[in-house]
Amino acid sequence: MRYLARNLEDHEKGQSLVESAMMFTVFLLVLSGVVDLGRAFFTLVALQEAATEGATYAAVHPSHTAVIRNIASTSSTAPLNLKALFDTGKLSIESQVQNIYYCAGVDASGNPHGIKVTVIYKLPLINPFGGLLFPSEIELKATATHTILSPACGF
Repeated sequence: MRYLARNLEDHEKGQSLVESAMMFTVFLLVLSGVVDLGRAFFTLVALQEAATEGATYAAVHPSHTAVIRNIASTSSTAPLNLKALFDTGKLSIESQVQNIYYCAGVDASGNPHGIKVTVIYKLPLINPFGGLLFPSEIELKATATHTILSPACGF
């Protein structure tokens, strides 16, 4: 009888080890999700700041697309270096005039001429399953729109 009781206790110790290993895996999955969520929020704030910086410059100089991209990409250097991401092609910066005019004024329906700057980045995730259960990256997009302030329209 003692042998049977001792054998059951040994089995339960092994069962606890298996349950702990399974729960540790779930814990790591949840922890990596929380870390990825924090990284995504932090990156999105930096992208929004970059789009706002670019749109602010574009409100005065709407036709200078190369300078708009440069200003947006250099708005953050630490801890997220947007310039390095832009130079390697991992960060996309687009500027688009809302109406067909690159000047200050309003269109026929009274809407001001505007310019929109969009910053797009694909954030690689650090989840431990490497894209088996979840995507390996998510696309983050920040957009800022400003009214074109100058130059004045000549018509």
